[in-house]
Amino acid sequence: MGSREQWAALAQELGFEHKPGLKGFLASETGKRELEERAKRGEIPSADISILDNPLIASLLEAVFNGALVGKHRSYDVTVFGASEGRETSPGANRSFAVTLSFKEGYDLGLNVYNESFLSRVGKLFGQQDIQLGDKELDDTVMIKGRDVLAVKQLLDSQRVRQQLLKMYAESKCFVIRDYGIRHEESASNLSSARIRQLVEMMADLADALPER
Repeated sequence: MGSREQWAALAQELGFEHKPGLKGFLASETGKRELEERAKRGEIPSADISILDNPLIASLLEAVFNGALVGKHRSYDVTVFGASEGRETSPGANRSFAVTLSFKEGYDLGLNVYNESFLSRVGKLFGQQDIQLGDKELDDTVMIKGRDVLAVKQLLDSQRVRQQLLKMYAESKCFVIRDYGIRHEESASNLSSARIRQLVEMMADLADALPER
């Protein structure tokens, strides 16, 4: 992925701020919301990060995390982050970077939109939720989940929203839309300011199309 100096240079190209280390990421809007969302879904015990007060744990985590690039695009909070190159478990280990754009006001729908894959199609045979919008192209492209089916359908009801979803997933299958915002993760070999700008522009187009709470 590159050194912290390279991350700092990338931040400068984007006009973003570089927040070094894991604490830098957790202090970002995305870091806070990701912790909260993961705790809600039961993926982590809680959003409490007091464990980082342990000097040994903190130093280990800080050493392998380059930090976050934090900025704004069209008044949306944007965060770019990824793991450090220096502590790979093997020479062939996969490395990636993620870009997130936070909605100005999050939703409370249990929203989860992601690319429909072979495995998700199999999952539907066993009762896995997939909210259908009545648009065959889009219904065949994405899996849509949420606690309130009617509210989710209303959120994604406009032609503008649906066109933007199709545009995003035609570009990449790696977009995920949650209550708090939009996330995209891909190989670190593609990391550049131009690629980040391209992803953020598509995310902002969708965020602009979605109805406000």
